[in-house]
Amino acid sequence: MNASGQIANAFKAVLTGLTTTGAKAYRARSLSLGEANLPAILINLGADSLVEDELSGLSDGGLGETWVQEVSVVALTKAVDSEVGEDTLLLIKSEIEVALFTDPTLGISIKYLEITSVSAPEISTEGEKTGLSIEINCAATYRIKQGVPDAIIN
Repeated sequence: MNASGQIANAFKAVLTGLTTTGAKAYRARSLSLGEANLPAILINLGADSLVEDELSGLSDGGLGETWVQEVSVVALTKAVDSEVGEDTLLLIKSEIEVALFTDPTLGISIKYLEITSVSAPEISTEGEKTGLSIEINCAATYRIKQGVPDAIIN
């Protein structure tokens, strides 16, 4: 699996088992979840960008490349009422931050992990169901050896 897929899987592994969402962490852009399956977390990949930096060569003389993979983490909850829903989202947001930064390498040699933005809570209505969501955008900087996109290196 290439580096981007490994990063998405690492996010899912780290975010599965939070107190608020339990095992309900999915790699998906959208998911029709019944209220019984909320709260939940959706993880999806954004752009993957090559970065020029001082690490262009490796100590063994081989060429390395530094990339930044954008990852979007969306927390979803049902809206019992807006105050309770927002409080739940903020608790999930806190748990996500703690989980991500307990090991910012995500167990796969990520060089640098940062949260780049957090959206305001948004209300979504699907039929008679009302839910709340918040989006946490992250950037994971990693390195691969040139021509070997499956191997994240130190």
